[in-house]
Amino acid sequence: MATRSTGAIRFRARRSTALLAALALLVALFPVAPQAASATVTHIDRGTILARAQKWVDLHVPYSQTAWRTPSGVAATRTTGYRMDCSGFVSMSWALLDVDGRPLSLTTSTLPSVSTPIIKSQLQPGDMMLTTSAAPYRHALIFGGWYDAAKTKYYAYEESSSQKGAVKRVTPYPYWSGTPYTPWRYKNVDDDFLTYIEPLRGANAIGTAVVASRSTFATGTVSTAVVAGYGAWRDALVGSSLAGAAQGPLLLAEPHRLRTDLRNELKRLGVKKVYVIGSTASIDASVAASIQTFATVKRISAPDCYGTATKVAYSTLAELRAHGKTYDGGAYLATSQTYVDAIGVSAVAAAKGRPILFVGTTSLPKVTASALGWLHVQKAYGLGGTTAMSWAVLGAADSRIPGRAYRLAGPTAYDTALVIAKHSEAAGLSWSRAGLASGVGWSDAIVAGPTLARTPSVLLLTPTPSLYPAVGTAIKANAATVGKVRCFGTFDAVSSAARKAVAVALGM
Repeated sequence: MATRSTGAIRFRARRSTALLAALALLVALFPVAPQAASATVTHIDRGTILARAQKWVDLHVPYSQTAWRTPSGVAATRTTGYRMDCSGFVSMSWALLDVDGRPLSLTTSTLPSVSTPIIKSQLQPGDMMLTTSAAPYRHALIFGGWYDAAKTKYYAYEESSSQKGAVKRVTPYPYWSGTPYTPWRYKNVDDDFLTYIEPLRGANAIGTAVVASRSTFATGTVSTAVVAGYGAWRDALVGSSLAGAAQGPLLLAEPHRLRTDLRNELKRLGVKKVYVIGSTASIDASVAASIQTFATVKRISAPDCYGTATKVAYSTLAELRAHGKTYDGGAYLATSQTYVDAIGVSAVAAAKGRPILFVGTTSLPKVTASALGWLHVQKAYGLGGTTAMSWAVLGAADSRIPGRAYRLAGPTAYDTALVIAKHSEAAGLSWSRAGLASGVGWSDAIVAGPTLARTPSVLLLTPTPSLYPAVGTAIKANAATVGKVRCFGTFDAVSSAARKAVAVALGM
């Protein structure tokens, strides 16, 4: 049988090696064949985009055009993860999914199909810088925010072949090379406007309370926390002033189980004592027993909200004394019928350790009247207009503390919150890092109180669909002081349109 010569074998081997090298060069210059750009609509906010990008940066996920990782950085396949090159990194950061719900890794050529071109002045963290030019190479990265006031440099999150993996680095605008780069925005981004807003939110009310706690008490231990039922606004409202006096967070719990995120947060804080506000109808004994395994539990409850509020008020004053502070004699009167006028007071009540007491719409309960005397209240502030609290109620309170009962009210709940914000300024709170929450629900605004008390900052309320005009005017008037607005809750609470209006008011 004929055999090939050794020289022929060597020649073909050299030719194969050359072909492989040429193919490798082409792969380096041009991305792998694009996946179909048929994507499901996946909404994502800017904070989540940066958090996903940062995860790969923390792991320094290596650069590869032929390998895939999950968003958490675990090795994956094409159908379970994202490609580990520049455009795969952007796809992962934007959480792109195909029509079957699987991770979708687009290329520099197909990323424009899910994004919109913008201009430099519109750039926000989470947007993309992109070049589709073939020379010297194509590249995509996540814009992380401006590095300098002159906007000549920015933070770039990227999968970089030269850096051998995912990095975050200060980069000259538009990019290092002379290749043209242009800014783009993912079509389905729920805009956080991170230059102007500090978002504090979880998946739901309980999660938002945990996120607020983590932000407020990021380091060190906290001796005391307050827990209220997530369906019990009266318990949570009065608990906000107690949490402020105790210099701890206000957290929310499900009635029949201690959620893992709540348990973990209480343990992270290292709390020694937990006030549980309300009866077993709002937080049952099993939840308290679970907390009791790592902290002392003190439940505060009474047959009705008036009695519970009074007991919480006594504990509030006790916590003030325990922390070396003096009660200033202020208290707030809230109707027991609705939260809309009262939730705006949580920040100043928490900051000053002023009790919140409940009244009827047309009557002053005996237990509340007695508390005004026992607590030595010097000034009582009724929250809301006459439909929430009649003049007769304030008159009855005034008879207990002659000439020192006042009303804080505006035409709407949002105007009342603005009146309370002005009142808060007089009490020493600032517009710096002001808080914004929905006035439609109660949970975000109430848990915001102890967080804002630490600054201390005023609290504002808005409807969900759009920013309340007077609130926008107030933010604009105080823009030089505000800096960033802390926004509590999801986009279902404070919409992207409302957040954009905040950014505009701050000078976007």
